Amino acid sequence: MLVGTPFHLCQAKAMVAKTRTERRADALSKERIVEAAIEILDNDGEGALTFRALAARLATGSGAIYWHVADKHDLFAAATDHVIARVLIAVLRGSEPRNAIRTLALGGVRCDRRAPLGGGATLP
Repeated sequence: MLVGTPFHLCQAKAMVAKTRTERRADALSKERIVEAAIEILDNDGEGALTFRALAARLATGSGAIYWHVADKHDLFAAATDHVIARVLIAVLRGSEPRNAIRTLALGGVRCDRRAPLGGGATLP
């Protein structure tokens, strides 16, 4: 038997009926956040990248993202670092050291402005 006022009984039923949204089962990392941010940038553009959109894509709360990334500026810097690192690895992989250094010294990597953030890199 439930004891309480009608208000308390109504509140108790509402609490039981309320379901939580799905949460991610794996651990969240800065790398996973940056990868998801790059996916959003590639697919939907800079205007679509918000912490709310990022939290929805990662099935987490925005507070969890702020634990790893200070702000949007930090997120863009990390995404840029990630993309540049991928391009540099691609440039250096399989190259003779002398050619790799020459390529980087001569301006190394040019990205087409129309290409997605994560791809479309070309070499001189």
